[in-house]
Amino acid sequence: MRLLRHPGPAAQQRILVEPSAAAAEFAVELEAGADLLGAFDDILAARGIEGAAIRFAGGILDRIGFVTGVPDATGYRIATHSAPTRTGGPVMLLAGSAIFGRVDPKTFRTHCHAVFVLPGGEVRSGHLLGGECPVAIPGARAFVTSTGTSHFQVAFDSETNFALFEPRRTP
Repeated sequence: MRLLRHPGPAAQQRILVEPSAAAAEFAVELEAGADLLGAFDDILAARGIEGAAIRFAGGILDRIGFVTGVPDATGYRIATHSAPTRTGGPVMLLAGSAIFGRVDPKTFRTHCHAVFVLPGGEVRSGHLLGGECPVAIPGARAFVTSTGTSHFQVAFDSETNFALFEPRRTP
């Protein structure tokens, strides 16, 4: 076993929590042509939701774009993202987990890690790229849990040298 240490100072509080009242939970089936991640901008805005956890439970994608973690040769971080991998479909989405949150006061983003099967049968996993994972046939299924009176906000983390989602109270 090896011990990896982030380059920045360790955070004083390791787990960030923002309590929230009970919130909406619902299922969504995405239509063919919808972007797997971008579709949630409109779906959640229509319900007034500013933060959510999303669980993907299958679907077929027309193509996929993703990155994986690789060592950071510069030492700025422990790891960074690989160059993007892009492949045509059909790609079978097995499962995934995503966070929907704010990048800034007017911009939202869905950050997703998923497991999928490429056209040749290879099972892969990675961080999916928004705008590069269109649904091929209707029925890609997701379960959404709103964060209610809280939301996720992108903020720079000095320990990891990454911008990460942090929980915040919704005004």
